[in-house]
Amino acid sequence: MARYPILSMTGYGRAQSATPFGQFTVEVRTVNNRFQDVSISAPREMPQLESPLRNLLRSRIARGKIDCRVRHAPMADQALPQVRINVEAARVYIHELEKLSRLGAAPEIPLQMLTQLPGVMEIQTAEIDDQALWEAVAPVVLRALDALDEERGREGEALAAQLGQLVDELERLVEEVEAKRSAVVERFRERLAARVAELQDSLRAQLEPGRLEMEVALYADRGDVSEETVRLRAHLARARELLQPDGREPVGKNLDFLNQEILREINTICSKARDTELTATGLGMKSIAEQMREQVQNIQ
Repeated sequence: MARYPILSMTGYGRAQSATPFGQFTVEVRTVNNRFQDVSISAPREMPQLESPLRNLLRSRIARGKIDCRVRHAPMADQALPQVRINVEAARVYIHELEKLSRLGAAPEIPLQMLTQLPGVMEIQTAEIDDQALWEAVAPVVLRALDALDEERGREGEALAAQLGQLVDELERLVEEVEAKRSAVVERFRERLAARVAELQDSLRAQLEPGRLEMEVALYADRGDVSEETVRLRAHLARARELLQPDGREPVGKNLDFLNQEILREINTICSKARDTELTATGLGMKSIAEQMREQVQNIQ
Protein backbone atom coordinates (compact mmCIF):
# COMPACT_ATOMS: atom_id res chain seq x y z
CA MET A 1 0.00 0.00 0.00
CA ALA A 2 1.31 3.44 -0.90
CA ARG A 3 1.83 5.90 1.97
CA TYR A 4 0.64 9.46 1.67
CA PRO A 5 1.23 12.42 3.99
CA ILE A 6 -2.48 13.29 3.99
CA LEU A 7 -5.54 11.12 3.41
CA SER A 8 -8.88 12.51 2.29
CA MET A 9 -11.99 11.17 4.01
CA THR A 10 -13.69 10.70 0.63
CA GLY A 11 -12.89 7.67 -1.49
CA TYR A 12 -13.90 4.35 -3.02
CA GLY A 13 -12.18 0.99 -3.23
CA ARG A 14 -13.21 -2.34 -4.74
CA ALA A 15 -11.71 -5.82 -4.90
CA GLN A 16 -12.92 -9.21 -6.10
CA SER A 17 -11.47 -12.68 -5.67
CA ALA A 18 -12.36 -16.35 -5.79
CA THR A 19 -11.95 -18.32 -2.55
CA PRO A 20 -12.71 -21.87 -1.40
CA PHE A 21 -16.01 -20.45 -0.10
CA GLY A 22 -17.00 -18.85 -3.39
CA GLN A 23 -16.35 -15.53 -5.08
CA PHE A 24 -16.36 -12.40 -2.94
CA THR A 25 -16.69 -8.79 -4.08
CA VAL A 26 -15.89 -6.09 -1.51
CA GLU A 27 -16.72 -2.39 -1.97
CA VAL A 28 -15.77 0.32 0.52
CA ARG A 29 -16.98 3.93 0.30
CA THR A 30 -16.04 6.73 2.67
CA VAL A 31 -17.36 10.28 3.03
CA ASN A 32 -16.91 13.15 5.47
CA ASN A 33 -17.95 12.74 9.08
CA ARG A 34 -16.46 14.20 12.25
CA PHE A 35 -16.69 10.80 13.91
CA GLN A 36 -16.29 7.16 12.90
CA ASP A 37 -19.54 5.72 11.55
CA VAL A 38 -19.33 2.18 10.12
CA SER A 39 -22.11 0.56 8.09
CA ILE A 40 -21.75 -3.03 6.83
CA SER A 41 -23.77 -5.09 4.39
CA ALA A 42 -22.62 -8.73 4.56
CA PRO A 43 -24.13 -11.81 2.88
CA ARG A 44 -27.22 -12.91 4.77
CA GLU A 45 -25.93 -16.47 4.98
CA MET A 46 -22.59 -15.31 6.47
CA PRO A 47 -23.40 -13.00 9.42
CA GLN A 48 -20.22 -14.14 11.19
CA LEU A 49 -18.24 -11.88 8.84
CA GLU A 50 -19.63 -8.67 10.29
CA SER A 51 -17.71 -8.51 13.59
CA PRO A 52 -14.15 -9.07 12.25
CA LEU A 53 -14.95 -6.88 9.25
CA ARG A 54 -16.06 -4.02 11.50
CA ASN A 55 -12.91 -4.34 13.61
CA LEU A 56 -10.70 -4.24 10.51
CA LEU A 57 -12.45 -1.17 9.09
CA ARG A 58 -12.17 0.68 12.40
CA SER A 59 -8.46 -0.08 12.65
CA ARG A 60 -7.75 1.16 9.11
CA ILE A 61 -10.00 4.24 8.87
CA ALA A 62 -9.79 6.73 11.74
CA ARG A 63 -12.91 8.77 11.06
CA GLY A 64 -15.61 9.40 8.48
CA LYS A 65 -18.74 7.59 7.36
CA ILE A 66 -17.69 4.15 6.13
CA ASP A 67 -19.98 1.98 4.00
CA CYS A 68 -18.75 -1.55 3.26
CA ARG A 69 -20.62 -4.01 1.09
CA VAL A 70 -19.63 -7.66 0.72
CA ARG A 71 -21.25 -9.75 -2.01
CA HIS A 72 -20.93 -13.51 -2.30
CA ALA A 73 -21.44 -15.79 -5.30
CA PRO A 74 -21.05 -19.57 -4.83
CA MET A 75 -18.83 -21.49 -7.20
CA ALA A 76 -20.43 -23.75 -9.79
CA ASP A 77 -19.24 -26.87 -7.98
CA GLN A 78 -20.01 -25.51 -4.54
CA ALA A 79 -22.76 -27.21 -2.55
CA LEU A 80 -25.96 -25.20 -2.84
CA PRO A 81 -27.92 -24.30 0.28
CA GLN A 82 -30.87 -26.49 1.18
CA VAL A 83 -34.22 -24.70 1.06
CA ARG A 84 -37.11 -25.94 3.18
CA ILE A 85 -40.64 -24.58 3.16
CA ASN A 86 -42.30 -24.59 6.57
CA VAL A 87 -45.80 -25.58 5.50
CA GLU A 88 -47.25 -25.24 8.98
CA ALA A 89 -46.01 -21.66 9.31
CA ALA A 90 -47.39 -20.82 5.86
CA ARG A 91 -50.75 -22.34 6.79
CA VAL A 92 -50.97 -20.15 9.92
CA TYR A 93 -50.18 -17.01 7.91
CA ILE A 94 -52.80 -17.89 5.27
CA HIS A 95 -55.41 -18.53 7.94
CA GLU A 96 -54.76 -15.17 9.60
CA LEU A 97 -54.64 -13.28 6.30
CA GLU A 98 -57.98 -14.77 5.28
CA LYS A 99 -59.46 -13.11 8.35
CA LEU A 100 -58.49 -9.77 6.84
CA SER A 101 -60.36 -10.61 3.65
CA ARG A 102 -63.58 -10.78 5.70
CA LEU A 103 -62.97 -7.13 6.59
CA GLY A 104 -62.97 -6.16 2.94
CA ALA A 105 -59.30 -6.66 2.11
CA ALA A 106 -58.37 -8.39 -1.15
CA PRO A 107 -58.40 -12.18 -0.58
CA GLU A 108 -55.47 -12.90 -2.96
CA ILE A 109 -52.22 -13.70 -1.17
CA PRO A 110 -49.16 -13.26 -3.43
CA LEU A 111 -46.81 -16.22 -3.18
CA GLN A 112 -43.76 -13.93 -3.11
CA MET A 113 -45.14 -12.09 -0.10
CA LEU A 114 -45.86 -15.36 1.67
CA THR A 115 -42.32 -16.71 1.19
CA GLN A 116 -40.83 -13.52 2.64
CA LEU A 117 -42.73 -13.83 5.91
CA PRO A 118 -40.57 -14.93 8.88
CA GLY A 119 -40.29 -18.69 9.29
CA VAL A 120 -41.91 -19.70 5.99
CA MET A 121 -38.74 -20.26 3.97
CA GLU A 122 -35.80 -21.75 5.83
CA ILE A 123 -32.36 -21.78 4.20
CA GLN A 124 -30.01 -24.39 5.55
CA THR A 125 -26.35 -24.05 4.62
CA ALA A 126 -23.45 -26.34 5.35
CA GLU A 127 -21.51 -25.67 8.52
CA ILE A 128 -18.74 -23.14 7.89
CA ASP A 129 -15.57 -22.70 9.92
CA ASP A 130 -15.76 -19.02 10.95
CA GLN A 131 -11.99 -18.58 11.21
CA ALA A 132 -11.34 -20.23 7.84
CA LEU A 133 -14.03 -18.09 6.24
CA TRP A 134 -12.55 -14.86 7.59
CA GLU A 135 -9.03 -15.87 6.56
CA ALA A 136 -10.37 -16.32 3.01
CA VAL A 137 -12.30 -13.03 2.92
CA ALA A 138 -9.84 -10.77 4.80
CA PRO A 139 -7.33 -10.50 1.90
CA VAL A 140 -10.13 -9.34 -0.40
CA VAL A 141 -11.14 -6.68 2.13
CA LEU A 142 -7.52 -5.55 2.51
CA ARG A 143 -7.15 -5.15 -1.26
CA ALA A 144 -10.33 -3.05 -1.35
CA LEU A 145 -8.95 -0.90 1.49
CA ASP A 146 -5.64 -0.48 -0.34
CA ALA A 147 -7.53 0.70 -3.43
CA LEU A 148 -9.53 3.06 -1.20
CA ASP A 149 -6.34 4.52 0.28
CA GLU A 150 -4.84 5.01 -3.18
CA GLU A 151 -7.78 7.22 -4.11
CA ARG A 152 -7.91 8.98 -0.74
CA GLY A 153 -4.16 9.58 -0.95
CA ARG A 154 -4.35 11.25 -4.35
CA GLU A 155 -7.07 13.59 -3.14
CA GLY A 156 -5.20 14.11 0.12
CA GLU A 157 -2.10 15.33 -1.73
CA ALA A 158 -4.22 17.93 -3.50
CA LEU A 159 -5.78 19.00 -0.18
CA ALA A 160 -2.34 19.33 1.44
CA ALA A 161 -1.13 21.53 -1.43
CA GLN A 162 -4.19 23.79 -1.13
CA LEU A 163 -3.81 24.05 2.64
CA GLY A 164 -0.12 24.90 2.26
CA GLN A 165 -1.02 27.80 -0.02
CA LEU A 166 -3.59 29.05 2.51
CA VAL A 167 -0.99 28.89 5.30
CA ASP A 168 1.39 30.90 3.09
CA GLU A 169 -1.27 33.55 2.57
CA LEU A 170 -2.07 33.74 6.29
CA GLU A 171 1.61 34.19 7.15
CA ARG A 172 1.81 37.03 4.63
CA LEU A 173 -1.20 38.72 6.21
CA VAL A 174 0.25 38.30 9.72
CA GLU A 175 3.32 40.20 8.53
CA GLU A 176 0.99 42.83 7.09
CA VAL A 177 -0.79 43.20 10.44
CA GLU A 178 2.52 43.60 12.26
CA ALA A 179 3.71 46.18 9.74
CA LYS A 180 0.47 48.15 9.84
CA ARG A 181 0.20 48.17 13.62
CA SER A 182 2.96 50.74 14.26
CA ALA A 183 1.67 52.91 11.41
CA VAL A 184 -1.86 52.79 12.90
CA VAL A 185 -0.59 54.04 16.28
CA GLU A 186 1.39 56.85 14.63
CA ARG A 187 -1.65 57.96 12.61
CA PHE A 188 -3.71 58.04 15.81
CA ARG A 189 -1.04 60.16 17.49
CA GLU A 190 -1.07 62.63 14.61
CA ARG A 191 -4.87 62.87 14.60
CA LEU A 192 -5.01 63.29 18.37
CA ALA A 193 -2.28 65.94 18.35
CA ALA A 194 -4.10 67.89 15.64
CA ARG A 195 -7.38 67.69 17.57
CA VAL A 196 -5.72 68.80 20.79
CA ALA A 197 -4.13 71.76 18.99
CA GLU A 198 -7.56 72.82 17.70
CA LEU A 199 -9.07 72.62 21.17
CA GLN A 200 -6.20 74.56 22.70
CA ASP A 201 -6.62 77.32 20.16
CA SER A 202 -10.38 77.56 20.66
CA LEU A 203 -10.40 77.18 24.45
CA ARG A 204 -7.11 78.97 25.08
CA ALA A 205 -6.14 76.13 27.42
CA GLN A 206 -3.02 74.07 27.80
CA LEU A 207 -2.89 70.26 27.85
CA GLU A 208 -1.35 68.67 30.91
CA PRO A 209 2.30 67.76 30.28
CA GLY A 210 2.61 64.16 29.06
CA ARG A 211 -1.14 63.72 28.64
CA LEU A 212 -0.92 63.36 24.85
CA GLU A 213 1.67 60.60 25.08
CA MET A 214 -0.39 58.89 27.80
CA GLU A 215 -3.46 58.78 25.56
CA VAL A 216 -1.38 57.43 22.67
CA ALA A 217 0.06 54.74 24.96
CA LEU A 218 -3.41 53.73 26.17
CA TYR A 219 -4.63 53.52 22.58
CA ALA A 220 -1.65 51.41 21.59
CA ASP A 221 -2.14 49.09 24.57
CA ARG A 222 -5.85 48.53 23.92
CA GLY A 223 -5.11 47.70 20.30
CA ASP A 224 -1.94 45.70 20.92
CA VAL A 225 -2.13 42.41 18.99
CA SER A 226 1.49 41.34 19.37
CA GLU A 227 0.58 38.38 21.60
CA GLU A 228 -2.05 37.26 19.11
CA THR A 229 0.31 37.46 16.15
CA VAL A 230 3.01 35.52 18.05
CA ARG A 231 0.54 32.74 18.86
CA LEU A 232 -0.81 32.84 15.33
CA ARG A 233 2.67 32.36 13.89
CA ALA A 234 3.18 29.38 16.21
CA HIS A 235 -0.14 27.83 15.10
CA LEU A 236 0.77 28.28 11.44
CA ALA A 237 4.19 26.69 12.00
CA ARG A 238 2.48 23.74 13.65
CA ALA A 239 0.06 23.49 10.72
CA ARG A 240 3.04 23.15 8.37
CA GLU A 241 4.38 20.30 10.50
CA LEU A 242 1.02 18.51 10.39
CA LEU A 243 0.90 18.86 6.61
CA GLN A 244 4.15 16.87 6.46
CA PRO A 245 3.39 13.98 8.87
CA ASP A 246 5.28 10.71 9.19
CA GLY A 247 2.29 8.74 7.91
CA ARG A 248 1.89 6.73 11.12
CA GLU A 249 -1.22 8.47 12.42
CA PRO A 250 -4.09 10.61 11.07
CA VAL A 251 -3.74 14.39 11.31
CA GLY A 252 -7.28 15.54 10.51
CA LYS A 253 -8.46 16.01 14.12
CA ASN A 254 -5.28 17.88 15.05
CA LEU A 255 -5.64 20.18 12.05
CA ASP A 256 -9.30 20.74 12.93
CA PHE A 257 -8.42 21.76 16.50
CA LEU A 258 -5.54 23.93 15.30
CA ASN A 259 -7.81 25.72 12.84
CA GLN A 260 -10.16 26.61 15.71
CA GLU A 261 -7.23 28.16 17.57
CA ILE A 262 -6.21 30.10 14.46
CA LEU A 263 -9.73 31.47 14.07
CA ARG A 264 -9.81 32.45 17.76
CA GLU A 265 -6.63 34.54 17.43
CA ILE A 266 -7.88 36.17 14.23
CA ASN A 267 -11.20 37.08 15.85
CA THR A 268 -9.32 38.71 18.72
CA ILE A 269 -7.20 40.69 16.27
CA CYS A 270 -10.35 41.89 14.50
CA SER A 271 -11.96 42.93 17.79
CA LYS A 272 -8.86 44.94 18.79
CA ALA A 273 -8.45 46.61 15.40
CA ARG A 274 -9.07 50.35 15.62
CA ASP A 275 -8.25 51.16 12.04
CA THR A 276 -10.12 50.41 8.81
CA GLU A 277 -7.03 49.04 7.06
CA LEU A 278 -6.20 46.74 9.97
CA THR A 279 -9.82 45.58 10.14
CA ALA A 280 -9.79 44.80 6.41
CA THR A 281 -6.63 42.73 6.81
CA GLY A 282 -8.14 40.89 9.77
CA LEU A 283 -11.28 40.07 7.80
CA GLY A 284 -9.12 38.79 4.96
CA MET A 285 -7.34 36.49 7.41
CA LYS A 286 -10.67 35.25 8.71
CA SER A 287 -11.85 34.44 5.19
CA ILE A 288 -8.73 32.36 4.55
CA ALA A 289 -9.09 30.53 7.88
CA GLU A 290 -12.69 29.68 6.96
CA GLN A 291 -11.43 28.20 3.68
CA MET A 292 -8.93 26.16 5.67
CA ARG A 293 -11.70 24.85 7.90
CA GLU A 294 -13.66 23.63 4.87
CA GLN A 295 -10.62 21.78 3.54
CA VAL A 296 -9.68 20.31 6.92
CA GLN A 297 -13.17 18.80 7.28
CA ASN A 298 -12.24 16.35 4.49
CA ILE A 299 -8.96 15.13 6.01
CA GLN A 300 -8.68 11.91 7.98
